[in-house]
Amino acid sequence: MNEYEKRQYTLMNDFLEAFEQKTIGIKTLIDSLRGLINTLDDADDAWKTDFSKSWWILEKTYSIASYRKESKIPDASLDEISQAVNRMKQLLSARLGN
Repeated sequence: MNEYEKRQYTLMNDFLEAFEQKTIGIKTLIDSLRGLINTLDDADDAWKTDFSKSWWILEKTYSIASYRKESKIPDASLDEISQAVNRMKQLLSARLGN
């Protein structure tokens, strides 16, 4: 993995941590991860698919809440979001060798 790719993975992890710390919202997280995953050239398709499945949970949850004009993500969805974030962090950790 070259330094550019490593930086992209690190940024993805940074955004996930910022979301967990409530420094950024879910929309910023979704948009940032989407942009960063599209820049990865060395990630194999299985890794990208696995990561994207977890990302999709965030996108789906946010889209439903937006469609319903809810001002925040429903409490019932918070556990699913947390699991998705944890899975993405695990995938990034394995990719970065942490």
